[in-house]
Amino acid sequence: MESLKNFGPSPEEIKKLIYHSMIQFLSNQEGPVSRFEVKNLLEKTINLIPNLDAHWAEINRFGRNKMVLHWKEQVMLIDMEEILESIYSLWNQRFDF
Repeated sequence: MESLKNFGPSPEEIKKLIYHSMIQFLSNQEGPVSRFEVKNLLEKTINLIPNLDAHWAEINRFGRNKMVLHWKEQVMLIDMEEILESIYSLWNQRFDF
């Protein structure tokens, strides 16, 4: 398996990119966000990573909240349920009074 250093940006740069993109989007929100909005945001954010193509996998074939990542000639299937639920819950908790 190819090491991450050949992937392009370092893991730290990728984390920063995702974090700042999420914060920028959420800071413009006046209220709660839907799970659909969080899914779209994650897909757009991950696609900002150079040389990486991400899209949501077919539910019927792979199950709910799975993302397919394409890099060079490699494909990865990632379960995004935990991160989706975390972002959704933490952000919307802010508006539960």
